[in-house]
Amino acid sequence: MFKGTKEGNDEEIDFVKNYNKGGHKQVDKLLGIKRDNVYAIRVTQKKFGKINGNKILCKADVFLAKGSINKEYLEALNYYLDESVSDFEFKPIPFTGISVKRKDSRIYTIMKISPPTFKKVFGSNVLAAGASLYCRKEDEFYKNKHVLNGWGVTTNEIIKYFSPLISGQNDLIDKEKLGLIKKLSNQEIHNTILNNKKIRDLCFQGKGNFQEPYTASLIFKNNQITKNIVEQFVITTGSGRSRGDFTIVLKPKTS
Repeated sequence: MFKGTKEGNDEEIDFVKNYNKGGHKQVDKLLGIKRDNVYAIRVTQKKFGKINGNKILCKADVFLAKGSINKEYLEALNYYLDESVSDFEFKPIPFTGISVKRKDSRIYTIMKISPPTFKKVFGSNVLAAGASLYCRKEDEFYKNKHVLNGWGVTTNEIIKYFSPLISGQNDLIDKEKLGLIKKLSNQEIHNTILNNKKIRDLCFQGKGNFQEPYTASLIFKNNQITKNIVEQFVITTGSGRSRGDFTIVLKPKTS
């Protein structure tokens, strides 16, 4: 099982079993479906991301499918069904993907965006580079050259975009100026996501990237199932920046 931690996998398995036993009735209500030969199927394989251009983890951990399965056989499986079940023919129901989070998970990744993907979605990597700059410790400022290279952005592009906030290369070694660039970059990325429905739906539900039913219309967290709508979130640079792994990461705001 490649997807997430053991606890995360267990959470997904339990969700599937409970639904197939007749539980999680709120799912049907939120999706507007009748539970007539409808079953929960766990996603166990990576899916092609149109924007990413390769197979990656999709937004949905579970989706619903219509089909017919022998009751005794389902019981023998302990009500667990995943994509490996081939004995019965299931027809996936579009827009029924569910993102399943661990019960104790407060800080999880909504979306991780790499340089090629960021450029496709936002049109430019300048804001991502600005958000990734080192600005707290002066002895780390030399790393910003690698940050710009990693995002494929030139110094002149940064100076031009953030003019008149900065006027030249000397400002890119100024702690206060770097802090302002980072703050403004985070704000603009945040506001763009909130104000652009296409980007918003991509980030939270995977729409425009994954085929159905691998987007996530619903989310299961804190033992509750709800529509997967925009929540308060923060922009971070992930944990790989020091290793040259440059990403923009969306995480829930916890306070």
